[in-house]
Amino acid sequence: KRVHLVIIGMSKMGVALAEQTLYQAHYLNFDKQRTRITFIDSMADKQMEFFIGGHSVLFELMRYRYMNAKEGLQEEWIDPMMEPNSRWKHLSDSGKNFIDVEVEFVKGDVESNAIRTYLQQIASDAQSKLTIAVCLHHTNQALAASLYLPLEVYKSAQLQDIWVYQRDAVDIIDNLTKNTSASASVRYAKLRPFGMIVGERMGN
Repeated sequence: KRVHLVIIGMSKMGVALAEQTLYQAHYLNFDKQRTRITFIDSMADKQMEFFIGGHSVLFELMRYRYMNAKEGLQEEWIDPMMEPNSRWKHLSDSGKNFIDVEVEFVKGDVESNAIRTYLQQIASDAQSKLTIAVCLHHTNQALAASLYLPLEVYKSAQLQDIWVYQRDAVDIIDNLTKNTSASASVRYAKLRPFGMIVGERMGN
């Protein structure tokens, strides 16, 4: 199976999570499944240019693709190692791409039908160990996006956690996960706050 990290919002926090994943998410089954990082952002085309520009040598090796939700989500992967003029072919013994991480940039709003359908597809991938990180700039935006994902995402057996970027405190997420009825818990059970600047809790 593969680790699949979906990052909603290419904020500084979202980019930092992706960079840390690129450093660390390397596993023994790399020859069968690549770790996948999916960025979802309404400005993914512009943000992709910045990200690739800042990691230019890596993107001469690593598989990646760009998709616009309004134009369909079926784009083929770009594999620089397979290009005839690749200057890194001598690094591969098998002639195949040996980088065990791949990145996709998806342009669209998380509330759009196309993105919601794509999230449902991701959540149904039996080969995936899925984590979703909602890294929108503002606490209320991140919270709202994390609560209104398709129901199939919350029910997915592949879903590990939904990380919600909370700059100030964990109280809202804590209250949702600990003080809600059992009938509503499927939507809240895997929410995890992260990224607090000052302190974890406001209350005593």
